[in-house]
Amino acid sequence: MNRYWNGIAVFFVAAVIAVTPLVGQPTGEWIEVHAPSISVLTDAGVERGAEIAAQLEHFRAVFAQLAPELDLHAPVPLTIIAFRNNESFSPYKAGRAGRGTALLGQLVAHPDGHFLTTNADPGVVDALDVLFHEYTHHLVRTNLPEVPLWLNEGLAEYYSTFATDGESVRLGEPVERHIKWLKQYGVPDLDALLRARQGVLGGNHGPREVGAFYAGSWLLAYHLLADDERLARTADYLLAVVGGEDPVTAFEDAMGERLGRIEEELADRVAADQFPTASIPLERLPTVAVEIHAARPADVLTTLGELCALFGRIDQAERHHMRALELDPQHAEAHAGVARLAELAQDHQRARLLYGDAVALPGASARTYLRAGRHWLRTLELSGGGVTVSVRPSGRGQARTAQMQEIDRQADGARKLLRRGMSLDPGFAEIEAVFGLSHRFGDADPRDGLAPLGRAIDRLAQRLDLVVAKLYLFLRAGEIRAAENVLETSIVSRADDQLVLDLRDEIERWALLHAAQEAFDDGAYEDGLMYFDQAVSATRDPVLREAMEAQLRHLQDALGGR
Repeated sequence: MNRYWNGIAVFFVAAVIAVTPLVGQPTGEWIEVHAPSISVLTDAGVERGAEIAAQLEHFRAVFAQLAPELDLHAPVPLTIIAFRNNESFSPYKAGRAGRGTALLGQLVAHPDGHFLTTNADPGVVDALDVLFHEYTHHLVRTNLPEVPLWLNEGLAEYYSTFATDGESVRLGEPVERHIKWLKQYGVPDLDALLRARQGVLGGNHGPREVGAFYAGSWLLAYHLLADDERLARTADYLLAVVGGEDPVTAFEDAMGERLGRIEEELADRVAADQFPTASIPLERLPTVAVEIHAARPADVLTTLGELCALFGRIDQAERHHMRALELDPQHAEAHAGVARLAELAQDHQRARLLYGDAVALPGASARTYLRAGRHWLRTLELSGGGVTVSVRPSGRGQARTAQMQEIDRQADGARKLLRRGMSLDPGFAEIEAVFGLSHRFGDADPRDGLAPLGRAIDRLAQRLDLVVAKLYLFLRAGEIRAAENVLETSIVSRADDQLVLDLRDEIERWALLHAAQEAFDDGAYEDGLMYFDQAVSATRDPVLREAMEAQLRHLQDALGGR
């Protein structure tokens, strides 16, 4: 419970170089503004860039002061880009390039790093509100990854009105558009709100449905923060929902009230305009000093190219990276960007060469080492490199085929790259995650991967794939019961039925593989071959099955004279 209580409590406290113009690529003057904990890349000018960085630094400081135990260091890098106006922003918005002119800001989340972008035009109303809204989403993803959709949006709306007046910061200003909606249409159905999933924000829903969701989410979040007892009970509600309980039942049980009664209380709040604002004196927050540096054109192009790639705009991304390489042929991140595009195009051989070029250059980032190491592991997986059982004929050392020795070499090379990435950014959880699961490959002891993978799971609690990777490490280590325990306690309640069935099959397959190894170790070679043959029959993946069949033939040849 402490994890959710600590997380929820804080949310409820009342010099300039021009980039050469190129069609579809950035123009204007770009700078980097560095505050103690926040950096902003912007073409909106020194004054506006400094203002945005200072505002975000104050925003972050509020959370740091009110809950020192809260983890404000994101498990992935955060890149903040403030575009000077809509024209500058449009090519880098979600959706088709140049569309979505009404979009004022966005949070683009990816395991390799988040992007927070905004329209920094001072003449655009509500632009900073959107920035704070999206930054709140970033903090929620870091600390409350399994929070229900309505609460995620309600918190973001509540904190979107964050403002400073020179003497204090204000939290929770009334959102007039929500109050107007609520007074016109009334309090939305809380049953539907509590059960809402991501699709409610999609294009199939009309303005009234979307308005009901956002206004209702903001109102209910406001209602919870207005009372210490309700605040305390919110943690119980979250724990129950994460545990798989019905969301409505969990909410009513935690609050000790039926939904109908809560709806009446919300209606009374709207009718009476009961929306108090919290404030914190600026003197209680640290002074914000910013540093401003020229942004290197190749850096700007590479950063924006990465953003384009995340949207799937491969041609646009490639133009950015190639232009960066024209300006700086030794730009490691531009080389890595091109490698990433080759990887996305399934051109793994070219990607491997390009990643090799990138990590050989000075300035390669932790993310580049992550992607290079992960790509090596991915190619191993595609080639069936996860086969693990080997034979130890009596009187001889461990027999490993040339293919297995190559797998060992590649897996060790991938881990070397990942270690370098971890040294550059020790807080980057995705690198620890990939380093941990790399122990599924080669001759490494799988138990050595459990600790780094466990740390990553703690910080990336929403990532079911990492829990599945943990199960596989136990399987590879021969700890079948531990793997079964992970499945039953940490996967069954979160996964679909097909994944659960597939993992049960995998547990059976690995049990047979380890039975084969034990038989080989005991000199019972015929039994070992029988178990291995059964494991091959239980393997449905065609690539893995082919690799296991090749290993079975090697075992049969090695043991033919015994």
